[in-house]
Amino acid sequence: MRQDSEECAKQVPRLYVEPFADCVFKRQAARKAAAKQEKAAHRAQRKLEADAARQARHEQNRKQIEQIKADRAKRAECSKQARAQKLPLGQRPNFIASCMSK
Repeated sequence: MRQDSEECAKQVPRLYVEPFADCVFKRQAARKAAAKQEKAAHRAQRKLEADAARQARHEQNRKQIEQIKADRAKRAECSKQARAQKLPLGQRPNFIASCMSK
C-alpha cells in the first residue's frame, strides 16, 4: 500500500484527494487482481499435479491387483498339482513354493 501511495504521489499531488485516492484504489485493485489470478493459476497447477498423481496411483493399484490375481491363480494351479500327486500335507507347502518359483 505504501508503494502504491508513493507511486500515486509521483503522478498526482496529494492535495488532490479524489484523483490521488482513485489512483491508489486502482493500483490496489490491480495488485489484488494479479494476486488472485496467480493464486488461481497455482490452484489449477496443484489440481493437475494431484490428478496426475491420482492417475498414477490408480494405474499402480491396477497392476498390483493383476499381479495378485495372477499369483493366486498360479498358487491354485500348484495346489491342484500337489493334490493330483497326492503329496502328504507336510510336503505340500514346499512343493507349492517350488512350483510358484518356476
